[in-house]
Amino acid sequence: MTGDESRVAEVRDVTFPRLLDPVDDLPPATVITHVGRSGAKWVVRGTTSDNGTVRRVVVNGKEARPVEANFAEWEVVLDEAVVREGKLAAHAEDAAGNVEKRSHQVSVIAGPAATER
Repeated sequence: MTGDESRVAEVRDVTFPRLLDPVDDLPPATVITHVGRSGAKWVVRGTTSDNGTVRRVVVNGKEARPVEANFAEWEVVLDEAVVREGKLAAHAEDAAGNVEKRSHQVSVIAGPAATER
C-alpha cells in the first residue's frame, strides 16, 4: 500500500473470492513418427502431447500402448487387414474427454518393406 489516499479496514465473515477454476478444453496432438513391417504386421510408432493426461491413442481403430509416460512415445502392431487402402490414421483422447478432431494420416505402400508416401 502506497500513497496518502490508501485506507485499511478489517473485514470479517467475507469469503475469499475463487480465483480460477481452469478447464482442459484443448485436445491432444498426435504424430506418427515411424512405420515399419515385421513379417505380415505393421509396426507404427509415434508421439502425443497434451496439457493434461492422455487417456488413449488409437491407430486405425486399435489402441496403442504407451512406451513413455503419458504417451510421449507409443507403439501399436497392426495386422495387414487393418491397414485399409494403404492408409494409417492416429488420434488421441485425453482424460478430460477431448478428442483430436484431425487425426495424423500417413499413406504407406504394401510390400516386403514399408515406405511412407
